[in-house]
Amino acid sequence: MNATLFNITDILKGYLSLDNMPEILFDSPATNQEYNDKRQIFNTYFQFRPTAIVFCINTQQVSDVIKCIREYSYTGPLRIRSGGHDHEGECSATDALVIDLSKMTGIDIKADLNYATIQPGIMFIYLIKQMDAQSLIIW
Repeated sequence: MNATLFNITDILKGYLSLDNMPEILFDSPATNQEYNDKRQIFNTYFQFRPTAIVFCINTQQVSDVIKCIREYSYTGPLRIRSGGHDHEGECSATDALVIDLSKMTGIDIKADLNYATIQPGIMFIYLIKQMDAQSLIIW
């Protein structure tokens, strides 16, 4: 089944597990203000209108979304957005499915091992604050 023939939002809602369902936002009369706020990227020159924005909070959700769009042969544009601060706006597009990772902001610092695990949605300023609190730097 080709996802371009069907509404990708409905396909995702039917495919994804209810106990680990990411927020899926699309433009509708009920969500218009929230959609307009959350579709906006850092560079306001670009006014993209994605088909849907999927706000993943864990790696399983990301994996499930990718499995779904592969299974349904989704051929529309796909964008991955972390902080939404790409100056050229490549993290979004009109009529695209946007997988938004901005809610994945965890950081696990192991100073004694000189190692950190950093999730993709954390903004650099918050990362630096957490590292500064432990007298660490990025090099």
